[in-house]
Amino acid sequence: TLQQFKSLFGRDNLGLIYFDAHPDAKLSSSKLHARWMAESIKEGLVLRDRVLLLGCRAEEMGEESQFLVQNKIALMRAHDFCTNPREQWELALYNILAKWQKPLVHISIDIDVLDPSEAPGTLHRSSGGMRLAEHLLPALKVISQSGVKVVSMDLVEINPDLDPTENEIHPGITVNSTMTLIRELAALFGKE
Repeated sequence: TLQQFKSLFGRDNLGLIYFDAHPDAKLSSSKLHARWMAESIKEGLVLRDRVLLLGCRAEEMGEESQFLVQNKIALMRAHDFCTNPREQWELALYNILAKWQKPLVHISIDIDVLDPSEAPGTLHRSSGGMRLAEHLLPALKVISQSGVKVVSMDLVEINPDLDPTENEIHPGITVNSTMTLIRELAALFGKE
């Protein structure tokens, strides 16, 4: 997605906002999903000073933490959302984005950013995540009002087969959370 984004919109002003329980910055991994963010920076697909990771809580203490620090990746952990007053984290998020000088932005949302109680249908569950209504949707609203221009987005790692609440008659919690998220994304960013 980011290579297509880059070819369409150029090379000088590309930002990345990604919601994920994991930083996906493990360059030594053979799995693309574990290193895509680091490779995006390394390959120059996004500007390293315009990358923001939201909701992280499961980075490895070695390679991934080192990559985040060395590349000065802006980071707001799930803990920041879950333990601080909403006004505080909204202001912190807005202040980070205000420094970006209105770039074009790709938003990537890995469903595992949500707490497993709201999205158990994903391979890499991690407890202590963001809540959809309390954290993720308000954060997206701040982004929509910040002046950045969202030109593309993706929503990944949704696997309803792993959701124990899914059955033949009713969609599970993960599908319900995903559909709510898609509706809100369309309402917030579909006009642009």
